[in-house]
Amino acid sequence: MNRIMVLFYDPNFGIAIEDALEESGVSYLMVKTPETLFEVDPLFCKTMIEAETNIETLKGLRDDRQLNIAGTFAKINDRYESIILEAV
Repeated sequence: MNRIMVLFYDPNFGIAIEDALEESGVSYLMVKTPETLFEVDPLFCKTMIEAETNIETLKGLRDDRQLNIAGTFAKINDRYESIILEAV
């Protein structure tokens, strides 16, 4: 499993993502969005979800539940790398 950062624009979208992860048995944490990611998109919420999952599971949840995910990232060597869900 990987730790994937899931970002959203509206706190209500975050609640829907949390619910989907919880119902699927995926471990996650709500954490403060790192300042670095606001350089990517200043409209990200101030909190994000850090999920212990793989990209296929996250993509499946997004598609099945029609989740509004603004961005997904993995932290690699102290850098955040964007993960494109459509490419999976």
